[in-house]
Amino acid sequence: MDLEGLKVVVDSANGAAYKITPQLLHELGAEVISINDEPDGVNINLIADRCISTSWRSVLKKPLACRHRS
Repeated sequence: MDLEGLKVVVDSANGAAYKITPQLLHELGAEVISINDEPDGVNINLIADRCISTSWRSVLKKPLACRHRS
């Protein structure tokens, strides 16, 4: 699978796949923007307005915020 040229936002909700998912997508060629990727053992899905499992707002806003860097 080749993801070259794609920009992907990964919201791992501070869960178990916080490290491997962005790494895998990057290895497949995608430009990866990773959010909510600092688990501390108790903050899984903690911030309701920022984690994808409870809100799409953070994922929808992140590419727009990064657009000027492209």
